[in-house]
Amino acid sequence: MEYKSGTNINLLLSQSQNTVITVKGLIAAGVSHAQILRFEKNGILKRLSSGAYARFNDSPDILGAIYSLQNNLKLTAHIGGRTALSLVYGKTQYAAERKTELFCYKQEKLPAWFKSLYADSYTQFMTDFLPDTEGLAEWKHAGYKSLVSTQERALLEMLYQVPLSVTPEEAFEIMQLVTAIKPALMQKLLESCKSVKTKRLLLCLAELCGHQWFTRLKTKDIDLGSGKREIAKGGKLYTKYNLVLPEGLETL
Repeated sequence: MEYKSGTNINLLLSQSQNTVITVKGLIAAGVSHAQILRFEKNGILKRLSSGAYARFNDSPDILGAIYSLQNNLKLTAHIGGRTALSLVYGKTQYAAERKTELFCYKQEKLPAWFKSLYADSYTQFMTDFLPDTEGLAEWKHAGYKSLVSTQERALLEMLYQVPLSVTPEEAFEIMQLVTAIKPALMQKLLESCKSVKTKRLLLCLAELCGHQWFTRLKTKDIDLGSGKREIAKGGKLYTKYNLVLPEGLETL
């Protein structure tokens, strides 16, 4: 949302429909509190929560709110992990009842209005295991554009959750479906990734799947740390990656 000094109502309403109009964004653009209250009184804006408005006839969902986090407030919050793989890239059946996986860079705070309006719609992951701006792509949805994880980053975000909120079996099944990976981008993400477990899982599962893109990765340039990582107690040790996974995983 880009407003200039002396903004008028036409500029005010130039933001994409069904997105949240934030008070912080309006103030930064030169709109006064008095003007905001007047727009509300005149039925041009409706208050969603403290600090958040929408056009009078709009009802922004969480996707429209995430757009505003990025475009109004310049936050790194973005759709990633399984949500990106299913909703954006169609790699799995999108489950509307599953909460949106929202990834935010560590120490970044979501505004109170977002938490109060969409508390039941998202799961937040505060991480810094990947660079905050690497592996993001523009996604056009419902007439507006927002940044989401690329398939490469989304895979790593999903594996980061194993085994706490994603099972190794589910991760392997999804991995089998992701065949169109850009090796150069995946290489860059793996080299900058801080999570040894995530890197080992990516390489091990991709190799088990027999993906062609795996063969183009320069694994010697990826720091895989030391010591064993046990994902499944009593499982099978994949010695190449010193990783313990469920027995029979590759037969799924």
